[in-house]
Amino acid sequence: MIQVSGLFIYPIKSCGGIGLTETEVVPGGLRHDRRYMIVDASGRFVTRREEARLAQVVVNSRGEDFHVFAPGAGDFALPAEPSEELLGELRNCTVWRDTVEAKTLPNGSSWFSAFLGRDVELVYMPDPALRQVNPARSDPGDQVSFADGYPLLLTSEQSLVDLNARLDQPIPMSRFRPNVVMKDADAFAEDTWKTITIGSTKCTVPKLCDRCVVTTIEEGSSGKGKEPLKTLASYRRWDGAVWFGATVIPKNTGRLRVGDVIQVVETGPHPAG
Repeated sequence: MIQVSGLFIYPIKSCGGIGLTETEVVPGGLRHDRRYMIVDASGRFVTRREEARLAQVVVNSRGEDFHVFAPGAGDFALPAEPSEELLGELRNCTVWRDTVEAKTLPNGSSWFSAFLGRDVELVYMPDPALRQVNPARSDPGDQVSFADGYPLLLTSEQSLVDLNARLDQPIPMSRFRPNVVMKDADAFAEDTWKTITIGSTKCTVPKLCDRCVVTTIEEGSSGKGKEPLKTLASYRRWDGAVWFGATVIPKNTGRLRVGDVIQVVETGPHPAG
């Protein structure tokens, strides 16, 4: 029986994650997941790909809100659902090829500008600004927040065991920044999944997840290495990319819990890209 063994949200894109025992599935993904994002002066998203120091930023739950800090940088309170009084101007922001409207959070913008040593802004995505998922891989009405492309990322404990057996130094699952971690599935079983249920939530699996340099950055550090991409490329490379985990689109709202059963409804091949 395949079960959920971990649930994670990342309130600020490319910053630290928070482990949960249960959470709510809302339009766009998990509640409070990647509703904040750092942008540069042009409004383009800033991530660990170019600012590895963001791996040092820790985000914790504090009551109904969040607490953000980094070594030597102080801290600030991050509202989970900021009131209009706390938000600044509305501006256009870019995530890959998508342009969305978001509102600035002035105190967070000041903190991240000081931390990164350049002018950036922390922006919040209100509900009406949710992005449409890639229409080639989704249905009308499927939405995503500031995540790279899809509402959820699913990974497998056994896939990580398989990978770590090939590495000189094992790595934690946090390198892959999943939302849902599962146990008791064969390694890379998700390669052929097309439709699944997680608890009472029906989901499609539109594509596998191609991995980037973010996986080589240690959580809590700004150091980069060659792993796990070097080793993954030796046995998980095809169609010009390296693959680990699968993207998921929930088809209904509800709740997810650690221990929920994952059932495979439909299998089939995944196209590249």
